[in-house]
Amino acid sequence: MEYNISQKINPENGHSVFTIEGDEKFTAYINSLFSTFKDVLLQMPFAIGT
Repeated sequence: MEYNISQKINPENGHSVFTIEGDEKFTAYINSLFSTFKDVLLQMPFAIGT
Protein backbone atom coordinates (compact mmCIF):
# COMPACT_ATOMS: atom_id res chain seq x y z
CA MET A 1 0.00 0.00 0.00
CA GLU A 2 1.61 3.24 -1.12
CA TYR A 3 0.41 6.81 -0.95
CA ASN A 4 1.70 10.31 -1.45
CA ILE A 5 0.43 13.39 0.37
CA SER A 6 1.20 16.80 -1.07
CA GLN A 7 0.28 20.25 0.19
CA LYS A 8 -0.25 23.27 -2.01
CA ILE A 9 -1.24 26.83 -1.18
CA ASN A 10 -4.21 28.17 -3.09
CA PRO A 11 -2.98 31.55 -4.45
CA GLU A 12 -6.50 33.01 -4.54
CA ASN A 13 -7.29 32.74 -0.82
CA GLY A 14 -4.07 31.47 0.77
CA HIS A 15 -5.67 28.27 2.03
CA SER A 16 -3.73 25.04 2.15
CA VAL A 17 -4.97 22.29 -0.13
CA PHE A 18 -3.98 18.71 0.62
CA THR A 19 -4.06 16.11 -2.11
CA ILE A 20 -3.58 12.43 -1.40
CA GLU A 21 -2.64 10.10 -4.21
CA GLY A 22 -2.41 6.39 -3.61
CA ASP A 23 -2.42 3.02 -5.26
CA GLU A 24 -5.54 0.85 -5.56
CA LYS A 25 -5.11 -0.77 -2.14
CA PHE A 26 -4.84 2.62 -0.45
CA THR A 27 -7.87 3.96 -2.33
CA ALA A 28 -9.94 0.92 -1.36
CA TYR A 29 -8.80 1.28 2.26
CA ILE A 30 -9.76 4.96 2.42
CA ASN A 31 -13.12 4.29 0.74
CA SER A 32 -13.98 1.57 3.26
CA LEU A 33 -12.86 3.85 6.09
CA PHE A 34 -15.08 6.70 4.87
CA SER A 35 -18.11 4.47 4.30
CA THR A 36 -17.75 3.05 7.82
CA PHE A 37 -17.36 6.54 9.27
CA LYS A 38 -20.38 7.78 7.30
CA ASP A 39 -22.52 4.90 8.59
CA VAL A 40 -21.53 5.77 12.16
CA LEU A 41 -22.36 9.44 11.63
CA LEU A 42 -25.74 8.60 10.12
CA GLN A 43 -26.63 6.48 13.15
CA MET A 44 -25.55 9.06 15.73
CA PRO A 45 -28.61 11.37 15.60
CA PHE A 46 -30.89 8.42 16.27
CA ALA A 47 -28.76 7.32 19.22
CA ILE A 48 -28.79 10.85 20.66
CA GLY A 49 -32.49 11.32 20.03
CA THR A 50 -33.63 8.24 21.93
